[in-house]
Amino acid sequence: MKTGIFYFIENTEKSIQQLKLSLYFLFKNYNAKYQHEVTLFYNDEQIDKKNEVLIGIRNECRHLIKFVKISPTLFNLTEEQKKYVEKSVEIEIKSDWGNIQDRLLNRFWSIQIWDVVKDYDYIMKLDTDVIIEEPISECFFKIMKNKDYNYLSNHLMLDCDIGSYGFHDYIKTLFPNGVTNSMFSQSIITDKATVTLFKKLYNNVNDNYYTKDDISCYQPISYTDSFFVTKVSFWQDSKITKILQEIDYTNNIFKYKWTSGTIRSFLSMMIEKSKIIRCVFRMSKEQEREAVNVKGVIASFVPEKYSQSGCITSK
Repeated sequence: MKTGIFYFIENTEKSIQQLKLSLYFLFKNYNAKYQHEVTLFYNDEQIDKKNEVLIGIRNECRHLIKFVKISPTLFNLTEEQKKYVEKSVEIEIKSDWGNIQDRLLNRFWSIQIWDVVKDYDYIMKLDTDVIIEEPISECFFKIMKNKDYNYLSNHLMLDCDIGSYGFHDYIKTLFPNGVTNSMFSQSIITDKATVTLFKKLYNNVNDNYYTKDDISCYQPISYTDSFFVTKVSFWQDSKITKILQEIDYTNNIFKYKWTSGTIRSFLSMMIEKSKIIRCVFRMSKEQEREAVNVKGVIASFVPEKYSQSGCITSK
């Protein structure tokens, strides 16, 4: 069984500092025991602090780390895609609307990754700001293999309302008998400033006019994008490959901000819901531990109590 743990890192001080902390807890609470290969993807010209990262890993596990520069062509965009993403990003509707890189990574982790890891049986993905906060008593990959699961994750989240615009209708068209109301949180946005910005966004990326004075939103309830374990062959099935190609063709990852977490979660649920498992353990992201500064605006997404997690179930 070929397994691997994967991060995507950037050549910035913040990314490297987050990575070092995440790796410390990954090994302390999980991988020193189970000894899985850890791959650090990057697409910068170089990572300046490779040695600093490696020397910070204790001798018994240092051999498990490898840096891999992914093909720069994976992040190439057509002129049409560039037009969509540039117009989308410049209309900053929400404080966490993100940038072009965020959308490129959503595409990478939902559509492009499966060819990159085609030689693996199972993979785990972690964001650099994720901390596994408690010892894990059983190997995730062993759970997946022994129980024949396709997908494993932890926290459930409400995805962005405007970023997910159109996803509800799309997935319901694909699986008319599988989508239920419990999979989405429905709301209506009537705030004039937000509606005005959305109209500008919609008009720019669709070459059409949005005429309503409110926005009907369906927020997907999905697993976090920050941590997952999955069976690679599940995503290489021709049926799923075709759907992923169709999603890519819509350009909604670039027009709005369809996320890889929501795409993977819903396809896993729609295709084989019985083969998904949620493992509850203490983990957190930066935004669940502290307030964050997003372009000069201080935002807090921390739970009410320290006993709560970042999951919408509070578990």
